[in-house]
Amino acid sequence: MSPTELWVPVRVTDLVAVTRFYTDAVGLSVVDSWDRGGDELGVVLRVADGAFVELAVTGVDGPPPLAFRVGTDADVDTAATRLGAGPPRRHQRGHYLVEATDPAGTPVAVWSER
Repeated sequence: MSPTELWVPVRVTDLVAVTRFYTDAVGLSVVDSWDRGGDELGVVLRVADGAFVELAVTGVDGPPPLAFRVGTDADVDTAATRLGAGPPRRHQRGHYLVEATDPAGTPVAVWSER
């Protein structure tokens, strides 16, 4: 298992203002967005090759995980074993992922694209 991308998710309440800050002031570019209605919308910003910030309005409490993308579902299975985590699952957006917590208490996710 070798991560190919780093995703830093950030939960926000004002998606427009935060997106404008990161695009206008920081200079990041929008590479994806979604709107599933209600409290499920977001924007993905490219930082550099393989590095992204995901801004999302969600109904989920707690800190979002530091996320590492890997190439295949088998890599996620390997990560689950290495992390001593529970079994991987299919995320509501279709990704295959496993979640764990690092020794400092930071949520971590390892995922493969749908």
